[in-house]
Amino acid sequence: MNAPSRTIDTATVGRPRYAGINIRTWAGFKQYLDLLEEAVLDHFRRSGHSARRMHETFGHGLDIVETSGTYSAPISLDQVTRTQLTITEPVPHQGLPLKALVTVDGPERTRPAFRGTARAALVADRARTDCPPLPPELRSLAVESVDALEPIRSGNPPPPLHPPASAGPGPVPTGPETNALLWRRRIPYYHCHYDRRLQHAGYVRVLEDTVDRYLDAQGIAIGDYLATRGWVPVVHRTRLRMLADAFMEEDLHIVFAVTGVIRGTLFDARMNCYVPRGDALVPTATATITHGYAHAAGERAGTLAELDETTVKALLGGAR
Repeated sequence: MNAPSRTIDTATVGRPRYAGINIRTWAGFKQYLDLLEEAVLDHFRRSGHSARRMHETFGHGLDIVETSGTYSAPISLDQVTRTQLTITEPVPHQGLPLKALVTVDGPERTRPAFRGTARAALVADRARTDCPPLPPELRSLAVESVDALEPIRSGNPPPPLHPPASAGPGPVPTGPETNALLWRRRIPYYHCHYDRRLQHAGYVRVLEDTVDRYLDAQGIAIGDYLATRGWVPVVHRTRLRMLADAFMEEDLHIVFAVTGVIRGTLFDARMNCYVPRGDALVPTATATITHGYAHAAGERAGTLAELDETTVKALLGGAR
């Protein structure tokens, strides 16, 4: 029988950033994942192996390569949060698995706001060939590239993508009888790190942007619903997994589709990302997101709205 894994518990105190306070004073889902990212960075700092040191000295970039979790309470501007990580032993070729709990201080009690998991790895910088080897305690975290990581969980891989000839910056259907839309966009430098690799936080922002684009393309733009109904999308659950490296200024092909409606108040969707490698499009990331609409003002502010037939039809588009 294997010995039980050693676990480490750490906690990081923070607040949501002002840039992510987009509706009223509520933090968006990317802010929760930013708090998680900061806690991971803080853990490595405390261990004496900061992200800066690992890259500058040893030529490896600290990457969060997978996150998954459920959002259970709002976080507002200026509120104090506490992100607790439970970290187990790293697994060779799989990185460092961890569990995360984000709580938020309220006037009467502390509430859980996010609960989930993440995975971190040290990805080699291929341009750095003159670095000393990593310290022994870090070597099990190292991989040559993101696609060298072995998946921890099973899941449906992204299907092959054969984009229509008309694919461009605007949305186009990926085929008949589907609500999946395809965008193509250049990977900007501000979504990358370590000079050129698209990072987890960049994919989170791509996901947020893609949801916004999809809703607009289906005729239910966020601004219109906020103005006419007082509704704003809220996130219940996300999962994002990086599959392969994607680099600055490559063309990122993004496919997004709503896959179902749950109990008349939530909708599931999936995003798959690809970049060209030779004559093929290689999957670089996959994500799922569960959204609802919340009332943004009045007595029902913060509560889920019932999705009416018009909204459901627009969400599902041409799906059968």
